[in-house]
Amino acid sequence: MKILNAIMPAFMAILFFGCSSTTAKPPHVKEPPAWFQIEPGMTMGQVHALLGQSQESTEVRDVYRAEGHWELTVGYGRDGKVISVVDLQKNK
Repeated sequence: MKILNAIMPAFMAILFFGCSSTTAKPPHVKEPPAWFQIEPGMTMGQVHALLGQSQESTEVRDVYRAEGHWELTVGYGRDGKVISVVDLQKNK
């Protein structure tokens, strides 16, 4: 019985540490949910109201970037309305 009392704590420690992970994995990062609200036909003002100012902007395109190498490119027609929405995750 004395041997069991001496061995049991060591045995439990081995089980505990043997089953635990030593490396933390970062959570999967997804594109911002607001990006899903952008649709063809919206005005540039509506896009900016939802997403704010983009990181890159011209008369015909806005480019938004987010954590996890996500990039959203919104293309505008001559009338200033959305004609294309491209959402992608770039490699590092």
